Amino acid sequence: MKYFLGIELTVSQLKIAAFKKDNKGFKVHRFDKLTYSGDSQKTREELLAWKKSNLPGDVEAEAVISIAESTLFLKELTLPKLSKSQITEGVRWELAGLTPFPKNDMVFDWKELEKVDKKTNVLAFCARESAIDEIVKIFEEIGIKILAVEPSTLSFERIASADFSAVTLLMTVEHEETNLLVLKKGMPVFTTSISTPIYGQKSGKRRLNKAVIDDLAGQAYKTIEFWQAKNKDKVSQAIITGEIAQKYYGLAAAVNAVAKIPSLMASKKKLEGVSFSKEANAMQ
Repeated sequence: MKYFLGIELTVSQLKIAAFKKDNKGFKVHRFDKLTYSGDSQKTREELLAWKKSNLPGDVEAEAVISIAESTLFLKELTLPKLSKSQITEGVRWELAGLTPFPKNDMVFDWKELEKVDKKTNVLAFCARESAIDEIVKIFEEIGIKILAVEPSTLSFERIASADFSAVTLLMTVEHEETNLLVLKKGMPVFTTSISTPIYGQKSGKRRLNKAVIDDLAGQAYKTIEFWQAKNKDKVSQAIITGEIAQKYYGLAAAVNAVAKIPSLMASKKKLEGVSFSKEANAMQ
């Protein structure tokens, strides 16, 4: 039996979805969250303890890590129609003069957005190579092979039940921050983050009121307006997801009211060969 992990790295957490594969397909084994402080040694120790507690000692484990777009440099580029290898080289030269990362400490990839006349529009995403290597090293030192590291949005697009052909505002509502991303064909072309405004009660429980929802909806509208002022494409829908998004009853309606676009809470698509346990849909 083999285990496959989906790892999401956020500001302060490592979220782990562990699946085990048998001859019938993939089954959920664990959903877990570990704290992430940025301290490599501490993270390694926590992950090792988690692995020893939750995976058999001699099992093979492979993982894909998704990372926040706020740690990446994103850029739409227009290039002549070229082969894939030529586009890769062209993107490399374009990024060299644009990215905030040193040329000798840069890793990148690109995805095609569209072909127009004799040109190809691509989305390039770039990260600091040393930072990616450090994350990968933590996992591989404890026996978890990393197959890929990718922007969180690309992971989300594969499992969300939504049509991403339209330009989309994606709101990811987490405990510490809310990420607002503009997607074209499911790929992130713009990102910004704000603190998630939540008011605490004396009991320690969290509560949300209309002022909080209106604040988030207003920030969503400002993000749309800012992006549209610089781009010819119009945002035509909003999708809301994230760990505590389900607590924001009325948020989708509030975004719809100010932005005048269809707004909905994200849901999971049916994945062939994958069976989920009874955890809440928001957790899944």
